[in-house]
Amino acid sequence: MLQISSFMRGRLAGLPSGSGGLLTLLPIAPPHPGAAALRYRTPVLILLLLTLPAFPQDAADVALQSAIHLETVDGDLPAAIQRFTEIAAGPNRAAAATALLHLGRCYERLADPKAVETYQRLVDQFADQSVPVREARARLAALPHLPVQPGAAIGWYNGEWQSGIPGVGNWYHWKNDFSRAYDDFVVPEGGWTVVAVFSDNRMDFAGVTEASWEIRSGMWAGNGGKLVASGVSPATQTAIPGIGANPRDPAVGYRIQVTGLKIHLAPGTYWLSVAPVVDGNSYLNATRGRNAVGIPPGNNGQAIVDSGGAPLHFRDAASFGPGGQLGVAGDFSQGVMILSPSK
Repeated sequence: MLQISSFMRGRLAGLPSGSGGLLTLLPIAPPHPGAAALRYRTPVLILLLLTLPAFPQDAADVALQSAIHLETVDGDLPAAIQRFTEIAAGPNRAAAATALLHLGRCYERLADPKAVETYQRLVDQFADQSVPVREARARLAALPHLPVQPGAAIGWYNGEWQSGIPGVGNWYHWKNDFSRAYDDFVVPEGGWTVVAVFSDNRMDFAGVTEASWEIRSGMWAGNGGKLVASGVSPATQTAIPGIGANPRDPAVGYRIQVTGLKIHLAPGTYWLSVAPVVDGNSYLNATRGRNAVGIPPGNNGQAIVDSGGAPLHFRDAASFGPGGQLGVAGDFSQGVMILSPSK
C-alpha cells in the first residue's frame, strides 16, 4: 500500500498535476530494521523523479511519425510540410534532421526549389546526424533541375501519380514517330512567364538528356488547335521520391524537365505536353490531382493524346483502354514553372 507523509503531501501539492503518475511505481517499503533510513530516502527519490524534466524527444518522435504518415500515406503534402517545419525548429536534433530530409522530399515532389535550400540546411547545420545528411547529399547531387531561376515557382501542376490507372505512352523519336499527351491548364489574369516545363513518367532506363515539349491553345478532341511554343531541348531526368521499382513493375518514376525557357502567356487556357527523347519504354503518369497546383487540379478528364502515324490525331485520352482498377486516365502528371508576378 502506498504511504505518503504529510511532509511530502505538502511538497507535492505545488507540482504539475500530471506528475503524480510516477507515485504508483514507487511504494514505500514495509518497516524493517532500516525503516527509518528508507522513510527518508524514498520520499526524496520520489521528489527527484517527479521534478525531472519532460521528454521532448518522445513528443518529437511521435510528431515526426504523424508527419511522415501525412506525407507517405495520406499524401497531404501541405499539411506534412507544416508539421516537418515545426519539428525541424525543435530541440531534438535527430528528429529535426529527419524532418528536414522529409521536408526536402515534399518540396521535391512539388518541384519547389525550396528542396535544394532545405537539403543544404540539413548538410550545413546537422553534421552530427550522419544518415540523413548522407541522404541529403545524394538528393542534392541528383537535383540539377530544381534551382531553375531565382523567383521561380510552380504555376500549375496536374498532380502526382495515381496507382490503379494505367499511364499512356510518352516518348519522342522524331516528328513522325512519337506518342504524347496534352493536359489543359489555365493562366490567370496578369499572364505568366513560363521558365520551365516538366512531366512525371515511369521508365525502365536512365540517361535521358532531351525532351520534346509543346504548348498549344484552342485544342479539343480531333483538333490540335494552335501551336504557341515548342522545341526539342536539353532536359534533366531525376528520380521522383516515393516512386521506385517493385517486383511486378521494374519501371521507376522520373521527372523530365526542360529549363531555360522564357515564354510569355496571356490569360487563357493552354495545353502542355513534355515527352522525353528516348529509345525505351516511357509512360506518362496518370493522376487524379493529388497535391495539384493551379487550375485545373488534375481532375477534369480533358487530356488529349496524339501519336505519329495514327489514323486519328488528337484523340480524347479517356477513349484509350483498357483501364485499370480505378478506370482509364483522363489527366496526367505535367506542369509548368513560372516567374512570380513581381519578378
